[in-house]
Amino acid sequence: MQQPEAQRWTLWLNQLPFTATREDIARHFACSSPGNIRLIIKSETFAGTAFVEVPGPAELDRGLALHQSTITCRDGSERRINVREAVDKETLGKIAANSAAKRNLVLAK
Repeated sequence: MQQPEAQRWTLWLNQLPFTATREDIARHFACSSPGNIRLIIKSETFAGTAFVEVPGPAELDRGLALHQSTITCRDGSERRINVREAVDKETLGKIAANSAAKRNLVLAK
């Protein structure tokens, strides 16, 4: 019998300073390991977006509570960040389609 896949709890972050490192993000989110952080790199530079895997729903809630908090990097740069629960690509596509449909409805009025 095959084991069910373990539940993954992931935060999606954006608006991070471009100088932010895994260690800066781990410190801000009180993560035990920077290895649980994936930075999004575009054209060989950090894009200001990251994913943080947390061990469970309690840690997910603590992370979500940091939405609109200000992260301070070791180089002194600061920025207010957005924190959301990460969703899979299929769900993200449905959200985008629903948003576009609503936008067209409002524009038609």
